[in-house]
Amino acid sequence: MSNYNNIFEKINSSSDISQITNNITQLYLKDTNLKDHLQCFLNEIVKLKKCVQKNEHKAFDYYQKSAEMNDSYGVYFVGVCHEEEIGVEKNEHKAFIYYQKFAEMGDASGTF
Repeated sequence: MSNYNNIFEKINSSSDISQITNNITQLYLKDTNLKDHLQCFLNEIVKLKKCVQKNEHKAFDYYQKSAEMNDSYGVYFVGVCHEEEIGVEKNEHKAFIYYQKFAEMGDASGTF
């Protein structure tokens, strides 16, 4: 059985970022099918300033790592970062390429 339903519970159960990352690591060790999704959760924690100081460059780096692991949401958010100048210099051409890759991965929301 997947631990996917426990992700939000584990994240919300602590205000300490090190405890959150430890909880996420434990979930990863129990269910390696979650690795791509867990990376995106870490991205969101950094981007949304939950428990840590907001750092758009670090958020972009995490999205980039997710994209390199072929996580569709990582690919999408790298496109968003390039389009909206979040942690990286604005580059509409790169944004388009990432949105196109996202759409090719089977998600229609990348086609807008």
